Amino acid sequence: MNGQQMVEHLALLLKVSNGKIDADFFVEEEKSSRRKAFLDTDNELQVGFKASMLSEEPVPAKFSTLKDSIEDLILQIESFETHFKTNATENHPFFGELDYQYWCKFHVKHFTHHFKQFNLV
Repeated sequence: MNGQQMVEHLALLLKVSNGKIDADFFVEEEKSSRRKAFLDTDNELQVGFKASMLSEEPVPAKFSTLKDSIEDLILQIESFETHFKTNATENHPFFGELDYQYWCKFHVKHFTHHFKQFNLV
């Protein structure tokens, strides 16, 4: 994936966390509990980790410019903050039901994972 695709990928997961995309994958409570424990650690997402629900090839960019993609990412971050003022949880396709704090932990790990791929951190 290129930089613009990465920005749009991050925005996509924010859309799941802010309720704009329904992640209707069922995650058993036992698996969810085990997986959420990872979010409570300082461990990073593994290099090469690929969620099974993602396609093998990067999704083509939705926006015509990187600037537009970044503006959408910022909009999704703002929407995430607003969404959790009135919603308790949203389903994550790998971790299961996450509240605001767990979504924040996930997003930090996810952003860091991709920023390191592009030597941004």
